[in-house]
Amino acid sequence: MGIKMTLTISFKEILKSTLPFYLLNNINKKLIMGWTTFHKPNHISPSQYFHGEFSSEPNHELLDIAIVKRVTAYMAVRIKSTGQVICYVYMLTYNNKDYYNFGYKPMTEYSGPYQRECPERILKLLSPIVEEDDQSGWARQWREECWNRIRNNKNKPKINVGDVIRTSSKLNFTNGGEYDLFKKTDRINVFNPVIVDKDGEFVVLSSTIRLTIKKFDYSILNS
Repeated sequence: MGIKMTLTISFKEILKSTLPFYLLNNINKKLIMGWTTFHKPNHISPSQYFHGEFSSEPNHELLDIAIVKRVTAYMAVRIKSTGQVICYVYMLTYNNKDYYNFGYKPMTEYSGPYQRECPERILKLLSPIVEEDDQSGWARQWREECWNRIRNNKNKPKINVGDVIRTSSKLNFTNGGEYDLFKKTDRINVFNPVIVDKDGEFVVLSSTIRLTIKKFDYSILNS
């Protein structure tokens, strides 16, 4: 049976991390299996938090950050000593029932993260890959797959009012709903959830959901 270790780490100890950037002063954090969790005030967004952290870092500058589907942060970070801009990829977690309500697990593109939905605006800020730093080829493969996803998204069919679409996997919502069928309303990025009754017919629910649909893989079932 594995042993889970919980450590409270200081500001100075954090600076010894393999990803050398400063974290908040005078705050307790828990480090568990590569995840750092702590209490984040609700009025501070993840983007604001990370911009604040990097603002005091002497050798790293956060140029831009994109939070995708709430659970992944993609950051264009300039290494001041070399001028290189690389992508940091952070997995994010939230737990409103715990004092330690926010957490992240940091990686860079050179570790070949599984998360490959980096937005175009972040990718365009990155420097060319330094081959000697990417002997495994993971960073190059990661970027190629991110660009392939962007090109595929641009080729997706246009969704018109009244279309019913199916996403490639079910999406979870804060009200407890879980859906993969949606009907387009006449409002931008607003859909009605759709369920299938026992006779196999679509039933359009009266509730509405806001979706940035270009972030998801989908197919149009009918028009």
